[in-house]
Amino acid sequence: MALIGSGKGYSKKDINFFEEYTAAARKTARYLAYFIFAALVVIAIFVIWWFIAFLQNNAIKKDIQAMEARIASEEFKDVEKEATNIEADLAKRNQQLYAMSSMRQAVDTKTSAGTNVMQLLIENLPSEVYIAKYELTGDVFTIEGYAFTDYAALELVNMVQDDQNIFNSDRPTMIEMERVNDKNVLNDDGTIRNRINCFYKFVITGNLTNKVTVGVSSYANLDSGVIALDAVRTYTYDYNDTYVNDNILEFEYNGVVYTLTSVQVNGVEVSAEQFAEIQANAKHVISNLTDNVDVTYYYTVAVAATEEGGEA
Repeated sequence: MALIGSGKGYSKKDINFFEEYTAAARKTARYLAYFIFAALVVIAIFVIWWFIAFLQNNAIKKDIQAMEARIASEEFKDVEKEATNIEADLAKRNQQLYAMSSMRQAVDTKTSAGTNVMQLLIENLPSEVYIAKYELTGDVFTIEGYAFTDYAALELVNMVQDDQNIFNSDRPTMIEMERVNDKNVLNDDGTIRNRINCFYKFVITGNLTNKVTVGVSSYANLDSGVIALDAVRTYTYDYNDTYVNDNILEFEYNGVVYTLTSVQVNGVEVSAEQFAEIQANAKHVISNLTDNVDVTYYYTVAVAATEEGGEA
C-alpha cells in the first residue's frame, strides 16, 4: 500500500521539534489554565466580599433610618431642651456645692483654744499674781490681773510657755504693766524713802497656738462669666508648716481641660515673678504658715497649638 503523502523532507530533527513544540504548548496551556483558575478564585472572593459588604451596608442603612426615625419621634422631641435644663441644673448644683463648702470653710477656719488653757494658768500661776478676768476672741487670748512685782506677768507667760506652748510665739503680742495704789513715804528732803501697798496691774494679749487652715478655691474665666470649678477645699496644717499644691497647672471639669492663668493669696494676686516660679516648678508653695490663708486659682479653657504655631 502506498503511503499518503511523502515522507521526504521530514527528518528526525523535525519530528523532535514538533514533539518539543507540542510539549511546550501543553505546558503553556496548563499554566494558562492555572492562571485562569486563580483569577476566577480571586474574582469569586471579590464578588463574595462585595456581596457581604452590600448586605452589611444595607443593614447599616436600615439601622440609620431606624435611628433617624426614632430621633424624629416624640421620645426625643425635647432632648435639646432637656440637655439645656440638665446643664443649667448641673451649674446650679455646682454653685450650691461651692456655697455649702464655703460655709464649711468658715466653720473649719474658726480657731478654738484648748479646754486646758485655764488649767494651765492655774497650775503655773505665781504666788504673787492674781487673775481678775480673761477673754477669748477667736484665737486672741487676753488675761488681766494684778501682781506685787513688775516681772510677775512675764514670769507667768514664761511658765505657761515652758509647760505647754499655748501662744504661737515665744512672747505674746503685748504685755502692759501699770503701777496702781502707789503710796510713798517721803524723807525730810522730799525724796522717796519707801513705797507702801504698791502693786501692778497687767494685761497680757497674745494669739493662741492653733491649727492653720488653707482654703483653696478654683474658678474658670469664661465668656459667660466666672464659674466655680470645684467646692472650696479646706486643708489643715500645723503652725509654721508649709502648704504645697503640685497639681494646679491644669484642671479638668466636665470633660474640659483648663489651664492656670493667675493665683491670688488672701485676695491679692501674686506677682508676675511668683506666678512664673509657680509655672516653672509646676507647684504652689506657701512657707511658714502662721495664720489662716485663702488661696484662689483662676483658669481658662486650654487652647491647643497647631504645628504651624497657630491656635486650633
